[in-house]
Amino acid sequence: MNSSILLVGANGNIGSFLYSRFHKDYSITALDYSKGLIEDNFFSIDITQEKDVETLAEESPKCDALIFLVGLAHKKGKGKELDEFRRINKQTLVNLLSILGEKDKLPAKIIFASTISVYGEKINQDFYHEDCKKSPYSPYAITKLEAEGFLSDSFLDKTWILRFAPVYASDFQLNINCRTRAGTWFYKVGDGTKKLSLCNLENIGVAVESILKDKVPAGIIIFLTKLNIHTMIF
Repeated sequence: MNSSILLVGANGNIGSFLYSRFHKDYSITALDYSKGLIEDNFFSIDITQEKDVETLAEESPKCDALIFLVGLAHKKGKGKELDEFRRINKQTLVNLLSILGEKDKLPAKIIFASTISVYGEKINQDFYHEDCKKSPYSPYAITKLEAEGFLSDSFLDKTWILRFAPVYASDFQLNINCRTRAGTWFYKVGDGTKKLSLCNLENIGVAVESILKDKVPAGIIIFLTKLNIHTMIF
């Protein structure tokens, strides 16, 4: 019997990609704040509201894997917004897993989307590993690291933390364009030797599939490819 997935954040770029990749081979319960293109087994709820999460837990089946992609996309935030980022990036995860636990519906695997920004914004760093010093300074990165800590403390043996560099695909160039273009014009940073840290959606798909098929042990996975800006755009 195929595994079942609870996909939270199903309408985002990563979520919609993963749904398209896996929906034929896995039973997917898709969840997002607003209705998107997904029709089958889709729940439109606000997971910041505990009553909505309780309804979800009561009505949806127990799933083998949770893929949690919730975050304030494309917005790093300012210090005064820390509480709001914490409410979205951490507390939603805490609420969901707590209520699933109360209903005896905790998944066997938790796949959590985090960010390489937990290491700080270091343009000259070419190599990262899970033990590199953490220096988050944006509310986005700070609260993602806090959510990681919650998972490590409570669900260490069943959690996969995926730290993404900015994501791109052939039909999703936003994270490249905002770093290489001003309006319709490309620009070059310095002498053109600077590099971007990026992550292709296909790499995420391969990694998630490997986790679902028990080919990757629980832990931290870093998604990072350095692309030379000069080579890429000229």
